[in-house]
Amino acid sequence: MPSPPPPGVHRPAPGVLAISIDSTQAFPRHSHDTYGIGRIRRGAQRSWSAAGWVEAGAGDLVMVNPGEVHDGQPIAVGGRRWQMLYL
Repeated sequence: MPSPPPPGVHRPAPGVLAISIDSTQAFPRHSHDTYGIGRIRRGAQRSWSAAGWVEAGAGDLVMVNPGEVHDGQPIAVGGRRWQMLYL
């Protein structure tokens, strides 16, 4: 039997991954094999992608294409909370 996903990670349907993260962690440049669409729920982050430098704050939508290299770091000391759907 496979182990359960970590807290904040859900697989609501085949081919769909939903995550909810509250973190001060900075993520190095990386990419995903899927489309991602999400919303910043609290705080703000700055990220680099094919669009250049982007800042997103509470209420903003964020998107990433498959294979698009990007990173992300919180802007505020308290970090940020965001939710993403990967399709």
